[in-house]
Order: sequence, then structure tokens, then C-alpha cells
Amino acid sequence: MMRWLITYADLITLLAVFFIVLYSMSVMDQQKFIALSAALRASLYGENAGNAIIQTSPSLQEVLPDNLPEQQTLLEVGKELARAVQEMGLTHHVSIAVEERGLVVSFRSEAVFFPLGRADLQPALKELLLKLAPILKQIPNPIEVAGYTDDLKIHTAEFPTNWELSARRATNVLRFLSEEGGIPPQRLHAAAFGEYHPRYPNDTEEGRARNRRVDLVVLRQFQEKEGPVQEILSEP
Repeated sequence: MMRWLITYADLITLLAVFFIVLYSMSVMDQQKFIALSAALRASLYGENAGNAIIQTSPSLQEVLPDNLPEQQTLLEVGKELARAVQEMGLTHHVSIAVEERGLVVSFRSEAVFFPLGRADLQPALKELLLKLAPILKQIPNPIEVAGYTDDLKIHTAEFPTNWELSARRATNVLRFLSEEGGIPPQRLHAAAFGEYHPRYPNDTEEGRARNRRVDLVVLRQFQEKEGPVQEILSEP
């Protein structure tokens, strides 16, 4: 028997394993990569695949961070939300992006979604929220609804400042998502930023119009492990 065939067969096997691992890393799915690695170790070294433990090097941890699956989930949910917005023909009035804080859906056209200087939800916004709610219910992440305004002062009996206006718009969207969209209220909270976090300069009408918005933020769940509670001020 030609002994070189054994060495050649081993080389081909190792090359196949190498390219399979490269492919699994390219799709950037951590759970599938770990499962594949365990199966390969079991087949090559006779380990029990169910009990195999993969020792991940620091460099590999940087390539495959712990929160990568959530990033993929947010991207997929964002794409599904985008399709719903496109179906309604509202792509010029809504932006969707995955940011550091999470998946951000920005309703950035006051004329379409709210009456000027008011907090009532326009029919187009209600219809859109009803299309988005079933998609948002598919994931457990907390959702923040944040209201923003431009820097033009408002002073009415209902809204003494822009804070009240942004807060009412945010809470009206929040209530609609819960009461009509069926999203559990435990997942929802509202924030009001008024005029103090503009996305665009307020020196043009276009910039002011873009700053009058409500952001729906699907917050990331991944965070560093909390340390022990350290009281700074407590009751005697």
C-alpha cells in the first residue's frame, strides 16, 4: 500500500475543515460556528460533540462578539419594518437605522404624522403603527418612544414648552402601540427631549422640519454584567 495516500488524505481532510471554518466565519453566525466547531472536533478527535467545549482565542472573540446575534436580529427586524414602510409609500417620511443604542425608526414628517403644534396622531401614523406593531412583537427588546421638536418656542395652555409637546407626542405613540398594537406595556417607555437634541441645524425651515420627529427605538438588550450594588445615599 502506498503510504503517501494516507498523508494525502489527511491533508485533503484538513483543507476541507479549514475552508468550512472560513465559510462559517464569513456568515458571521456565532451559534452556528460554535456548533460546527464542536461537530468537527468530535469527528476529528473522537470527542463527544454534545460535551465538546470550544476554547475561543481573544482575536476570535473580537471577530465574533457576544452580542452579534442581537445585531443580526435588529438588522432583520429593521428590514422587515422597512418593507412595511415601503408598502405604505412613506419612505420619504420615515428613516430606519441600526445605531449604537439599537434599532431606530424615526417618524420625521410632522405634516404627515402630527398636526402642526399638536400631539394628535394623524391617520397615516396610526395605520403605519398598526403595520409595524406585529413585527415589533416578534422580539422581546424594550422599546423607547422619544419625542423631539425644533427650537421655535411654543407657549399654549396645553403645551407651555416644547418639552410638553414632545412628551405628549411620545406618550400618544406609546399608548397607541400598547392599546391598539398589542405591545406589552412593560416593554415600553417614553422620553421627551424637546428642542435640545436637534439632528439638523435649526437655521432653515427644512432643518426645523426634520427635527420635529418621534423616534421609536428598539433598545439593545446586551450589556456588561452588573457589579454589586454600591449605595451612595440611603435612608438611615
